[in-house]
Amino acid sequence: MLHPSYTELIAKANEGLEPGDEPVVASRYSIVCAAAKRARQLVDEANKNNEDILAEGVAKPLSDAVKELQDGKIYIMTEEEYAEAHEKMESEIDDHVAAKVAAKLEAMKEAAQAKKDDDEVVDFDDDEDDDDDSDDSLDDEDDEDDEEDE
Repeated sequence: MLHPSYTELIAKANEGLEPGDEPVVASRYSIVCAAAKRARQLVDEANKNNEDILAEGVAKPLSDAVKELQDGKIYIMTEEEYAEAHEKMESEIDDHVAAKVAAKLEAMKEAAQAKKDDDEVVDFDDDEDDDDDSDDSLDDEDDEDDEEDE
């Protein structure tokens, strides 16, 4: 790789560091790993979208990845930054999921209440009186059976 040089890419990756901070990228190996990882991401995206990455006139994924590094479109994180970003992302996802679940539960409660309000109220008192009469008739029959047995 002649242009951009490794030193230019390392300088770009470490841009914005305060004096005395440990550099994010300190070796050619780190730059090569970052470029290769981004190139694999580009290939995966192209495959998902059914794009031909080997078509004539289309830049190769590794060339695109190096160009993105050079242009500052890719930020290489330290392990601490990655851990913080990952934790924040998980927290945001948890909050988002909890909000969706709460909204869904509220919608279900409202739907149940609306259904309950729409249903007719059944007066069971009339039915109980009828049941009592039928029970009495059964009791009368039992009494008659008892009398016959005696």
